[in-house]
Amino acid sequence: MGSSIDGVIAGLPKVRRDRIETKAVRLAREMIDHAELSLVIHTKQGAEIVLQSLGDLGRKENGATKLRRVTTARVTKRRAMLEGVK
Repeated sequence: MGSSIDGVIAGLPKVRRDRIETKAVRLAREMIDHAELSLVIHTKQGAEIVLQSLGDLGRKENGATKLRRVTTARVTKRRAMLEGVK
């Protein structure tokens, strides 16, 4: 049976494990910075609220999240298109 990655890393010297952890954190931050993350909220009234650039929340220079409201007509059109695809 093969070893798990956690087992392999646990067997490494502490200095090497620390370098791996530091690099993993840096790479995760870079991935989030380039991901263009967003959250779509659908209200009971049929409106759609889109929160964009959530990956920027951790940055000090750009703490404001962009908010875009989509009209009910656009939501209805989008839903109709998606239902047609099913």
